[in-house]
Amino acid sequence: MPAAGKTDLVFIKTTSDVGGDIQVPIAFDSVSIQTIVDATREYEADLENLDTAAGIVGSSGIILATGKDSIGGTESTGITMKLINDWRLEFAARPGPTYVPCFVDGGNLVAINSFANNPIKPSAFTQVQIRQSQAPTIIATGGVSPTAEQMRAAIWDSVEPSSPVVSSYGARFRKLLTKIFFLGTK
Repeated sequence: MPAAGKTDLVFIKTTSDVGGDIQVPIAFDSVSIQTIVDATREYEADLENLDTAAGIVGSSGIILATGKDSIGGTESTGITMKLINDWRLEFAARPGPTYVPCFVDGGNLVAINSFANNPIKPSAFTQVQIRQSQAPTIIATGGVSPTAEQMRAAIWDSVEPSSPVVSSYGARFRKLLTKIFFLGTK
């Protein structure tokens, strides 16, 4: 199935003063974050939809979006879109009985709402996957980079914080391997 375009999305307001659904029609099984941002900005700009400006999160509107900051050359950061004021994304219900995988990609999708901060509204016979983006971060600490041995020691021999007995991940793993080897020799 093709991905939904910005003119394909349907905005459905709830009967309360706040919130609604951004629905992806049944003809589509995926939508990009950029598409949702573009469609939402056009929806919010329409004079008929001015009542969406009354917000419960301290911000008006349907979404908060950041990203596309240049990091040099032709590269930029990804988009993070936050659905606010009880708006959620919904893929139209399918007839079943098999589930249809549906995808949200091209950035990060999060929410602040009264639905346990879940940005997706469940619908019949859909299984929605949000393909979140990851961006590597390099933190300069000054000085010399650690050696492979120093990194191994920091991870392998680090103290396990949840253990009531002071031990390390490495020590516990060695004990486990010893028990497995012992049981295997019987």
